Formats: sequence, C-alpha cells, structure tokens
Amino acid sequence: MVSPQNSDDEIAPARWLEHLTNHLGVARNGEDHEGVHQLRVAAARLEVFLRLAGRRCLRDDLRWLRERASAVRDLDVLGASGVPAPLAAWLADERTVARAGLVEALESSRLRALLEGWRWVPALRRVDAVERREQIARRTTKRARRTFDASASLEAFHDVRRSLRRLRYADEWLGRDVGELKALQETLGLLNDVAVAYRLASECPHSAELSDYLGGLTRELDRRAARARIELRRRFEREP
Repeated sequence: MVSPQNSDDEIAPARWLEHLTNHLGVARNGEDHEGVHQLRVAAARLEVFLRLAGRRCLRDDLRWLRERASAVRDLDVLGASGVPAPLAAWLADERTVARAGLVEALESSRLRALLEGWRWVPALRRVDAVERREQIARRTTKRARRTFDASASLEAFHDVRRSLRRLRYADEWLGRDVGELKALQETLGLLNDVAVAYRLASECPHSAELSDYLGGLTRELDRRAARARIELRRRFEREP
C-alpha cells in the first residue's frame, strides 16, 4: 500500500490522492466550480506520478476522469467570460449535458475501482523519477521547437502545453522550482482558453450570429500565439 510520506529515496502519491478524493464530493455537488478544476488538477498530477514510475496501470482511468471534468471546466471558463447571448444560452445547455456525464463518472464503478487501485500503487523511486523526468524534458523541448515557425498550428501549441504541464508536475514531484515552467504554462493556457472559445463558438448552432465575436477571437488567437512563440523560444532555444 502507498506510504503517506516522501523519503529521500522514494516519493509517495498520498498528498494528491487525498486532494483528489477530497474534491470528488465538491465536484459532484456542483455548487463550487473550483471543485471540478481541482479534481482535474489532481488527476493530472497523479497521471504524471505514474509516468515517472513507468506504470501504465490506472493512467487511462485518470485520463477518462480528467476528460469528464475538463468538459465541464471548459464550459465554465467560457461561460464566465462574458459571451454573446446566443452563445451563452447554448453553453448553458451544453454544460447541463457535460455535468450529467461528470456526475455519471463520479458515481460509477470505474471510479471506485480507480480509487481502490491506488491502494496497491507503491512509492516511486526517486532515481527512476529523475530519469523519466529527463525523457519528458527532451520531448517538451522537441515539441516547443515546432512552434518557433510562424506557420505552427494551434495543435502544435496544444501538444507543447500538455508536455510542459507534465514537465512542471514532474518537477513538483521532485521538489524542484517550477516558477519558469508555471509562467510558460499560464501563457499557453491563455492561448488554449481562446482556442477552446473559438471551437465552441464555431460549434454553436447560432454561429452565423457570432461573426464579430469569432473575428475577435481570431485576432486574439494570433496575438496570444505570437506571445507564446516568443516565450517558448526564449526558454527552449538554449536547450541542447
């Protein structure tokens, strides 16, 4: 069973496992939107723990839980940003559907099995974590450099954002400073928020009424992509 404490040689998942379980009820209740966000964050950190341990078990289940939470979170973020009325009404309906999917997940036997499975996950050897952290760092550098060209797609930025998140969480598990990585992650997160807004607005049945809004999002995407490209180049151009 997992140990509640970290040692010099081992890292235990207890802190973020507790964080996950503590926010299940908050996310299920639905009154505090932060519960869904914290559920998603805890699942992501635990998934990186398993990556650092070289374990496939439970990772698909954590990803499944994150996807259910993210579907709600994306709608919450956009809905709170002040969108045109036709889009706001559609987002509210979509959120009802996404909430139903999340609640179903939180009440499922799959979630119970996920939580039970963590009882048997051993602590992570620090030496293994350091080695696999370097693998994540190399992949992050490679993906970051794909965004240096002005023609880089939004998908390229999305890929590096996910990789950067894993690198930051890996460093947090190792007790390292993540200030620079966190700042980069926030920049890419702002770009992703605009990309999600554009995708959802485009999917809205009333998108023909949203041409001005979509045009503004297009300009904002270009601006934020340019900012992200500059910051990524500053950080990763110097990497070997």
